[in-house]
Amino acid sequence: MLAHPILVSNRQTRTIDEPLVSTKHAGDPILAALNRAVPSDLVNISENKSAQLFELEVNGENYLIMRQPLNQYGEQPLVMVICRNANKIDAVRLLYRSGAIGLAFLIVSLLGAVWLSYIVSKPIREVTKGVNQIRQFSFGDIKPVATTWIKEVAELAHSFNEMIGGLRFFETYVPHKLVHRLIEQGTDAHVESEERELTVMFTDIVGFTTMCEGMNASEVADFINDHLTILAEYVEAEGGTIDKYIGDALMAFWGAPEKMENSAIGACRAAKSMVTAIKEDNKRRVAAGKKPIGLRIGIHTGPLVVGNIGTPSRINYTVVGDTVNTTQRLESLGKEVDPEAEVIVLLSATTKSLLPDDFKMKPAGSFQVKGKEAEVEVFRLLE
Repeated sequence: MLAHPILVSNRQTRTIDEPLVSTKHAGDPILAALNRAVPSDLVNISENKSAQLFELEVNGENYLIMRQPLNQYGEQPLVMVICRNANKIDAVRLLYRSGAIGLAFLIVSLLGAVWLSYIVSKPIREVTKGVNQIRQFSFGDIKPVATTWIKEVAELAHSFNEMIGGLRFFETYVPHKLVHRLIEQGTDAHVESEERELTVMFTDIVGFTTMCEGMNASEVADFINDHLTILAEYVEAEGGTIDKYIGDALMAFWGAPEKMENSAIGACRAAKSMVTAIKEDNKRRVAAGKKPIGLRIGIHTGPLVVGNIGTPSRINYTVVGDTVNTTQRLESLGKEVDPEAEVIVLLSATTKSLLPDDFKMKPAGSFQVKGKEAEVEVFRLLE
């Protein structure tokens, strides 16, 4: 033995026969029992190819012995021996193993939490997106929320999907574009009625009853729906509000809910677009062997009461006043001014006075209309 801590504390007897201290006589029981050590794989030391690991039991204690040959100090190799209590090494290894297992459980728990969060949050995100689409009245774009095995989330998805089904049903009857415009203005459900100067439009098909002869109920409905769809497109394109459909007739107004500096311009632009659209549609109808449509349009500007009118159980955002009656009379005058016209647009003098010079028109005469003592001066809007 060349080196050992025991050589410092205890002076060892050396003789000519034993100039160095023998492991048997060093006074260390572990060194004395080294020849009984057996190979061990308790700890992986494969990185050090020249080292060897052994296990040794001494006085009821287990030890790990690592032998490392040192060949660089002469022909006879030196051997370095390191000894450690195996129980302490097992504890360290157990600590590392427990830490690794704990870390694995933590990772699995985090992944499980992320997965569970996704399962819960995905339907909630879909509901949130759907609510925003409801606010925009885009009921047709809302996709059903997928259900999950989580009871509360599944109930939420089921309730939301049923609500969307109901809203899509009522969408047919609710003027959602008008409601959306009121919401954008920050208007609540109770809209105070007020007086404003608005422009009103009435349209009506000439000889509607005659045109529908030979049609069944479904065909009549399709005919009216197609016709009103064409007209409604131009009303909304020019910022108008569709008040109601009366059979084949349409009533719309400009200047509410948004205030307009000149409501007559939007109404007359819409009327000119309607004239062009109806004439183009008539070409297609004639080519298909159908009767062309004759259309009368009346436009008048004047004071009206606008707001929520009706009962708590059924209420309309509408207009009330003599201006509405005058507009309807102007539309009816079309059959007197030019009964053979394909499309005729008649304006009151009030509306005419609000239009710029680029609107072409000509006088159509003065007429006595029902409900008016004085005659009404009428102008015909040209293309």
